[in-house]
Amino acid sequence: VEIMAFPQAGLLREKGVPELMDQALASGAAVVGGIDPCTLDRDPVKHLDIVFGLAERHQAPVDIHLHEPGHLGVFSVDLILERVRALGMRGKVTLSHAYELGAVDEATTRRLTEEFAELDISMATI
Repeated sequence: VEIMAFPQAGLLREKGVPELMDQALASGAAVVGGIDPCTLDRDPVKHLDIVFGLAERHQAPVDIHLHEPGHLGVFSVDLILERVRALGMRGKVTLSHAYELGAVDEATTRRLTEEFAELDISMATI
């Protein structure tokens, strides 16, 4: 069993959520969570900078829940892939749900899944 610091309603919509996440990780939460950086927080760069910044600071893995459809979800995934590469987080990231994979063309799905394999990104979906 792992405990995740998870911002169910987003990181940026309410003041103090990043600080609560930081406290949770300092108190023993093992995983940094993120959720729908575009649709919930409407600032995917800031959302992901916070998530990956916390992961780097606490040496924790990341699990981002993506319900964003189609190309919007692909945009979020591409931002995530950039950070995985830049921070050397190969094998430390999980994408949960990843709805975008079921709503884009085969070539895009193939590109993303090949990048997931290259970076050892796990997927969890229902």
